[in-house]
Amino acid sequence: MYIALFLLIAIFLAFFVYGVYREKNGRQRIEKLLEEITDVNERLRVIEQQKTEFISIASHQLRSPMTLVKGYASMILESTFGTINDDVRKAIETLYASSEKIVDLINELLTVSRLEEGHTALTFTTVNFVQFVQQVLENMKEKVQSAGLQLVFTIEEEARAIMVEIDEKKLGHIISHIFDNAVEFTTPPGEVRVAVAFDDIEKRIRIAISDTGVGMTSEQIKALFERYDLRVSAEGEIIARTDINEYVGDQKQGAFQEPSGRISSGIDIYVAKEIIHAHHGHFMAESDGVNMGTTFIIELPIVGHTVS
Repeated sequence: MYIALFLLIAIFLAFFVYGVYREKNGRQRIEKLLEEITDVNERLRVIEQQKTEFISIASHQLRSPMTLVKGYASMILESTFGTINDDVRKAIETLYASSEKIVDLINELLTVSRLEEGHTALTFTTVNFVQFVQQVLENMKEKVQSAGLQLVFTIEEEARAIMVEIDEKKLGHIISHIFDNAVEFTTPPGEVRVAVAFDDIEKRIRIAISDTGVGMTSEQIKALFERYDLRVSAEGEIIARTDINEYVGDQKQGAFQEPSGRISSGIDIYVAKEIIHAHHGHFMAESDGVNMGTTFIIELPIVGHTVS
């Protein structure tokens, strides 16, 4: 009996010791794995920082010569160096347009790199949001009329007195770009709708720019807001992609055409998202699908509040 009891105790102790040994080894393996993960994350952080610094330095180095090219092209078009024939003018106009797009891209890359480095690169002023939007749209009315579209602009009464802190130049560029796209991708007799509303509970103001155009799939909307990947078309158009296979070789006005018919808008959407986040705001897009129109929404905190 005592021998049997002794054997049972010995077996129990053996299993106990083995369990402790396994637990100790397991903890050691977990600790080692966590150390490796931490090391990999740190290396990835350093690589990301180096990439951001490279983009910033490269952009700075490229901006000066491209600005020079754009300037001389403009002077030639203005006949500063004498008259030019129609064929030369057409070629210089193409050169000027391409250089202008590249300069804009360089400026956008610099903006993103500054934001990612923790530098806002924004100049904030307090403005009446409705008046600001009205000023931006005033410059867009002629484009809508020329395209044979109808502009519908609605303002919620509670929104008229709302003040916001924004970078007027950059936010104005974002709204103008979204509006340009809405006009570009809508055929007559379509509509472009702009609605400004105030959310009294969340203390934020919203602008929604909608069109009745070609629309987008959910996959395309997701890809719009992902970090950019660039390539250049034959005409010098800078465009972005998530997967090269998402785009086809058909071209329209110098840009690659996506399967739905909507044209890639370069890195503008990614840049817009980063800038709006720097405003403590939200940026999103909605579409019910191809040929169902698209809505881009910007939400900003009113003065003294932050969007949650």
